Amino acid sequence: MPQTMRPNTATGAAEISFPQFAGTNRAKPVILACVDRSRHGRRVLAHASALSSAMDGQLILIRVLAPHFDNDLPPDPVEWEAQRREAGSALARMVERAGVDAQIVLTEGRPVAEICHEAERRGAEFIVIGRFGEGVEDGDCAVGMGATTRAVLERARGKVLLVPEDDQCAPNYRRILVPLDGSCWAESAQPTATRIARSTGAGVVLVQVVTPPEFVCPTPPEPGDAELRERIIDRNNRAARGYLERQRGVLAEQGVVVRTQVIGGTDPRHRLLELTREETFDLVVLSARGSGFRHLPGLHFGSVAAHLSLHSATPLLIVRSDTDVSQRTGARQAVATAPARAALHA
Repeated sequence: MPQTMRPNTATGAAEISFPQFAGTNRAKPVILACVDRSRHGRRVLAHASALSSAMDGQLILIRVLAPHFDNDLPPDPVEWEAQRREAGSALARMVERAGVDAQIVLTEGRPVAEICHEAERRGAEFIVIGRFGEGVEDGDCAVGMGATTRAVLERARGKVLLVPEDDQCAPNYRRILVPLDGSCWAESAQPTATRIARSTGAGVVLVQVVTPPEFVCPTPPEPGDAELRERIIDRNNRAARGYLERQRGVLAEQGVVVRTQVIGGTDPRHRLLELTREETFDLVVLSARGSGFRHLPGLHFGSVAAHLSLHSATPLLIVRSDTDVSQRTGARQAVATAPARAALHA
């Protein structure tokens, strides 16, 4: 059974209580932070604390201890209890140094299963996890993400804040990027971005990548092809600007400072990654799937979310989109009929 710990005033000490007796304020969103012994643990804690403050949530830290067996025999209970106490004390000291209010959960087993189980049991709305954790292998570095993080992203039901390993700045969510593609799935990231922006006073940038049209057959261009191509590009740019302006109006009505940006590119994945490198964003909030979901409904992630999760140097908050048809239709109708107000610029 997992143990819940809450640091007390003595350095390195912690009170231990079982979760069924630990009071949990269900009115507040639960943020579950996966903090291990890796050098990235403090960054994960810092972002989890910042997100908890922004959402006025309840912060819970979880550390999964892998069970050790010798000769198929269970570990010595005294030694195992000492390891648990040591891990709890280390987390308690980290929490005390960070000056945050958080519960500590120690559990043992397979990390992915324990993290997802605890998130579901606690009703966690957010999971905060580093792109790499302790014991990362060279092969994981080559593919851009640790195996545990990848599995949590695929299995978790809530929103996942992915903290990159090279993130050095103190979390200060002042500028938030929200990529859109015209689909209801992509739009499902906007409410979360709005909540964070209203709490922190951050500005939101809505961006859409417009890709150039391609001719199907690889034949020599015909007269008028170049003009047709330019007309389609101009039409798509105008449609994207109108669409983003309607979205901007919805967010502006909720008191959020919003700017829109239409950019061109042959590959939205690479163009968005370039944008995060060209401009300074503190957070990217995007849906796990976009317009391509209707063509590939069996995938956990769309190509854009998958690419950014592997390569983005900006913290990435991935939102599971709601695929209920009635709710999607209602949301689209509300946006389509919303009046466009005067633009607010970040």
